[in-house]
Amino acid sequence: MKYIKKFEENSKINLEEFKDDIEKIFENEEWIVIKPKSFEALLYWSKDTEWKIVNVNDKYYNGSQYPKKYELHNRLYININKDNDKKYLFDFYRSYFYDEDEDDVYLSEFFDSNKVLLAVYGEILDSNNIVKENDEYWMVVEDYSYFEKFFKLDHKIRSTLIKEILGDDYHNEYNPSDFDLNENLTLDKDNLDLVKLLLIIEKIKNIDDYDYDIEDINDYDDVVNIIKSYDLDDLKSIIKGCICTAHEIADATAAWNNVINEIYDFFNLEQITNNSWRMYKNKLCLWIKFKSNTDAYLAKFIINNYDDSYSDSMIEYSPPYYGYDGKSKDIINSFNEELVDKILDYNSDNLTNIEFVEYFDIWKEMKKNNLKLSIDDSEFLNKLQMSVDMKKFNI
Repeated sequence: MKYIKKFEENSKINLEEFKDDIEKIFENEEWIVIKPKSFEALLYWSKDTEWKIVNVNDKYYNGSQYPKKYELHNRLYININKDNDKKYLFDFYRSYFYDEDEDDVYLSEFFDSNKVLLAVYGEILDSNNIVKENDEYWMVVEDYSYFEKFFKLDHKIRSTLIKEILGDDYHNEYNPSDFDLNENLTLDKDNLDLVKLLLIIEKIKNIDDYDYDIEDINDYDDVVNIIKSYDLDDLKSIIKGCICTAHEIADATAAWNNVINEIYDFFNLEQITNNSWRMYKNKLCLWIKFKSNTDAYLAKFIINNYDDSYSDSMIEYSPPYYGYDGKSKDIINSFNEELVDKILDYNSDNLTNIEFVEYFDIWKEMKKNNLKLSIDDSEFLNKLQMSVDMKKFNI
């Protein structure tokens, strides 16, 4: 090229002398990848190409006849195909990717056809949050909100949806009035005992009106039947509130899992039951392993977005048509977790929260002293009332 010849003529430098002023990055039967270590080496290996490696608008330094040097930085490579001697300039600092005619090279297409070079550049290029450890690659993030930017949302989807889900702040806004008591729920043993205790105390406080048998309460449906039969509106309100919250939490969990699965599928990350939280750059971060090194290489190019060929590499996401439907198991678990707190805050016409807590404390003490004591025991009601009376009168 004329400016290379001009450089040689004006500077009296023989570029042939700089032929070996390179670092060989890779070589196999088809390709050789080199990194020029000097401007003169870059000029030598640029022969027979149309690369504008000098600034044609400002060819010379002030007061000098030397062409203005192309700054190499540390991420400029020349790929040479041994079969046809074609050269490709990859400058990852400036995002210049050219063939020898200085036509644009689109990386995603190039690497699809030359996967061996994908591995070469995948190994040598850095990404802020992709880490290699013991020959395995990991995606390292402070939290899942990092992935918001990779979602391509349909225009019908609220722009805040993914942000809310990944921020663990998404829930359907139900109302307790949306539910009745006829749910397929299971009370765990502790909660069943707690509800039975409450019903015992209600019976103690109003024994003339409440003649249900505690021994007959064996499950959630039995509790519901008593609530309906005796119009226990306060307890009904508590349970409906817990059902509402349980559905919200379960649906939020379903939304979370749905979005997280999209992330894992897109980057081909391993689904790990217990994610690894470790320190990275002085911060506690989540470490997620790639299924293969190739997946990590592709992720580097998507994340760094070196050229437009990766600009469409996004998660095309649409939520389920009928919304997020929480699993029954999650509804039951959330219901039982919520019920504990709500019952201990219980207030009714017959029973104040303070009184119930007193009964509850005595019951726990009785259970601790007599492990075989059953809340179904017909004598339990009398024993409990006796203990409460003794406490009241300091006996």
